[in-house]
Amino acid sequence: MVVLLAGVQKSLLFNNILNAINLATWIFVMVAGLFYVDFSNWTDYGGFLPFGWSGVLTGAATCFYAFIGFDIIATTGEEANNPKKSIPLAIVSSLAIILVAYVTSSMILTLV
Repeated sequence: MVVLLAGVQKSLLFNNILNAINLATWIFVMVAGLFYVDFSNWTDYGGFLPFGWSGVLTGAATCFYAFIGFDIIATTGEEANNPKKSIPLAIVSSLAIILVAYVTSSMILTLV
């Protein structure tokens, strides 16, 4: 709230900095995890889904917080040149990025 009170430009800069930190952390975990991948983790110890689909849904419900970022798209959408085109594109793009991030993170972390 304090950052938003400072103005849209300051909050956008702050948001971009936090996103850069998140991206750098994700890249680090992915690259570092590649050195410790063990494919037996998907075959031993109960297989690929040891807790079944209920475990998948429990994990998905836990990680649902990533979709909170849509409020930023709606807030900055007021300043878009063509909001009818850019807001849906931003939402679909962010969904695709989140999907790739979660799938690759899950793959690396379960293989490590």
